[in-house]
Amino acid sequence: MILNYLNIFIEKFLENNNLHYLISLWRSEHTQEALLKHCKKYQIKLKDPCKPKRGKSAFLYFCDEKRDQIRNLNPDLSVKEIVSKLGSMWQEEKSKGKINEYEQMSMNDRNRYKMQMKTYHPTKLKKENVAFNKFVSLKYDKILLKYPNFNSKQIRRHLKDKWNKMPLEKKEKYV
Repeated sequence: MILNYLNIFIEKFLENNNLHYLISLWRSEHTQEALLKHCKKYQIKLKDPCKPKRGKSAFLYFCDEKRDQIRNLNPDLSVKEIVSKLGSMWQEEKSKGKINEYEQMSMNDRNRYKMQMKTYHPTKLKKENVAFNKFVSLKYDKILLKYPNFNSKQIRRHLKDKWNKMPLEKKEKYV
């Protein structure tokens, strides 16, 4: 995932600075192998784009719900001040015992994560699969929204089918 974002960033940078002649050099197998070797040397972990996201905490659900209210009431507050205010509001709600709904939402999300992890099958990131993994990382969330009942293996299979039907010209933009 990190490599995908890095590749996208570098390619956009090269395009924006009219360095088109360097794009093919950046995309070359040698450069990508060197980048992969560098990540391994410095123990930069590559994330599997298909791995389920962890469950949110009750506090994060609370923040998601209350952040806009605070921002609307106090538009001049900085991000740090908003977070501080959310923390103090959370403590007040917690002392009054009014956080049960957020804890329930958090519990449901944790259960969702556990269920998805049961069906999750890690994929091995190989050099020849960099383009496909880039494609997966960009399309995975859209497929998950479109087919919420799919597990990670089914989503990966669906994306693999799409990839196999895709013409080479379209695949090249993911290289």
